[in-house]
Amino acid sequence: HSMGGAAVLAAACAEGIPAERILGLCTLCGQTRHLPSTHDLSGLRSAGALVVHGLADRKLPACCADEIWERLSDGNNREPTSDNGKLEVRRRVLLEDTGHHLVECGTVIEDLLHDWVLALCAQSCSESGS
Repeated sequence: HSMGGAAVLAAACAEGIPAERILGLCTLCGQTRHLPSTHDLSGLRSAGALVVHGLADRKLPACCADEIWERLSDGNNREPTSDNGKLEVRRRVLLEDTGHHLVECGTVIEDLLHDWVLALCAQSCSESGS
């Protein structure tokens, strides 16, 4: 959350961590100071990504989520689409009337994270043949 957004992304693309071992990354109202570059994040393009931000955040503007999403998506700012009814494992979610601590949407956030983790696990199992 918040300052941890850039930190988790920097840690994920640090030397010595094989990108294929990273199943997914999630930022909640993440800040962009010290955010790795698009090039540095390129190894994470196959990992799941969930970028969540409240549009009423007064501490960090929601454009931070746009910046994070753009860097994770190689400058391709389009949202992924799904035609098979499955939850996308790479998503940007902007929440109306929601501030920095996301308390206005607590249950929504819990459900979103729960469903996203399950989707990541399902994808991982199907790719590994398990």
